[in-house]
Amino acid sequence: MRSLILAGGGIKVGVQAGVLQVWLDEAGIEFDHADGASGGRSPPPRGTPSGLSEREIEVLRLMTQGLSNREIGGRLFISARTAEHHVQHIYTKIGASTRAAAAMFAMHHNLVE
Repeated sequence: MRSLILAGGGIKVGVQAGVLQVWLDEAGIEFDHADGASGGRSPPPRGTPSGLSEREIEVLRLMTQGLSNREIGGRLFISARTAEHHVQHIYTKIGASTRAAAAMFAMHHNLVE
């Protein structure tokens, strides 16, 4: 199983046998998402998952490491505001609204190194 514990603790994301799993330790909540479950969405465009740009994938990978917008900006030599715009575009493209959901998406699509 590949797993990732997000900064701040309490959230663990993992993939085992094609099933995405998320554990919220403090709340005792678990979420599984099997491969192929589209949730009624149309398939993503060819190339990258959900049409993410290479820069957005780079930002998403840094998000999964628990970095803030300011820290992402520092790593990529961009402003925190530009990093925030990238994060918002990622959320829109993948249909997420939280960093935890974005991390699940990244794990599910093998974008985490």
